[in-house]
Amino acid sequence: MKNLLEILKIISTLMKESAELDSLSKESLNEYIGSYLSDVVKAIESNSNSFSDDLDDLLDELTERYGVVANQINPTIESRKSSKSPPWTEEESMLALDVYLKFKPSLPDENQREVKILSDLLRNLKLSKPDDTVMGSFRNPTGVSMKLANFRALDNSNDSKGLKNFGKMDKFVWDKYSSNTELLLRRVGEIRARLSLRAPSSNYSDSDIQPKRKRIIESFKKKFDPDSDYEQSKRIRFDFQNGRKAAILTSKRYEPGIGPGDYWYGYTRSVRTHLSESSGLTDYFIMGFMDRDVALAVPFEVIESIKDNLNITQNDDGTISKWHINILEAEKNNEYRIKLKGGATIDGLAYVDFSNYVFKLN
Repeated sequence: MKNLLEILKIISTLMKESAELDSLSKESLNEYIGSYLSDVVKAIESNSNSFSDDLDDLLDELTERYGVVANQINPTIESRKSSKSPPWTEEESMLALDVYLKFKPSLPDENQREVKILSDLLRNLKLSKPDDTVMGSFRNPTGVSMKLANFRALDNSNDSKGLKNFGKMDKFVWDKYSSNTELLLRRVGEIRARLSLRAPSSNYSDSDIQPKRKRIIESFKKKFDPDSDYEQSKRIRFDFQNGRKAAILTSKRYEPGIGPGDYWYGYTRSVRTHLSESSGLTDYFIMGFMDRDVALAVPFEVIESIKDNLNITQNDDGTISKWHINILEAEKNNEYRIKLKGGATIDGLAYVDFSNYVFKLN
């Protein structure tokens, strides 16, 4: 039996990290996560082992609602061996120095929005590389704030003390760019432009998402299973009476700024397990768009066939937390393209066209 304190700690972390968003009501999030906590406590009291799936569902839902922020958090409750992050690259250090110089003489800490945004940027920079893995603690806000403090230690114009355990790369980047801010700004701009990152254009609450998901499942039923009723077994999982299974995730649209893509979905281990419990019928991973009247119903076996070519988030013990599904340039020329990880191709292309899986909502 897992320790209740571990579970409480994870839920507390989720609440703290997500509540930092300006658009989020802390009270509503407390109430929202409280329903999961109640289920977890009941599971423990009944000596059940099912609460791991409940926490996975919680992460799925937070990811769906708040995108990158929820993606920072390690979604498992097992004890993790500490894993040392790789050395900072020149590009990463330039991005950190850019933030340091903008806030000098102040030094933003790990709880400030600017540090969290930089953390997201660095994780997306990592995901753009061919090795495509991101550990749970990789370039988290704590590590980013420490890097800023390393630059403060190198800054002779600042009387405040920094962290003096800076490395050779820190000193190299400081010597090269701190007195040449024009070059630094140009290089940082090139990095951001290359990533073509996005930021959420709007946020949605449960009162928006649940009706949208209901509309999607009803439209799916009418098109694919008109004679079979269904039940919602979990918040994003659906079981049809004939044995068919479906999982529905929705995504807001992301605009130029910080973020994963035009639309972003997390294909998590809990969703994968649900869809793998096949009854012989085709099971579906359904992707909805909060601002569009269509959705994509992709067969489970199709998602499975491309997952090794997708970016991933990896836990500190090496297991995969989720596969990232980024839909870029949605509806351009009536195409819905799934972006593959850096360096990957299928049939010579760096994307997969999912346009054939589009269905209209009633």
